[in-house]
Amino acid sequence: MAAAALQTEPDHDATGGPSGVPCIIGNEGCERLSFHGMKSILQVHLTALFVTAGTMDVVRILFATHASFYQGKGYTQ
Repeated sequence: MAAAALQTEPDHDATGGPSGVPCIIGNEGCERLSFHGMKSILQVHLTALFVTAGTMDVVRILFATHASFYQGKGYTQ
């Protein structure tokens, strides 16, 4: 069986782009939808967690504020 020759320069007759680009774009779209879904679920979950029987738990609020500052949008380097 003859070995295929390696391509050392671009094929100027070929048209179009890489065949994997639609997969990458689809993956990025699904990732974006997943991010927004998790963000909205987290907001509902934390609201239900903090408002328990009409009272607010101060320790949970402080922990969430601390985590939001160091891991959320408030933290920049």
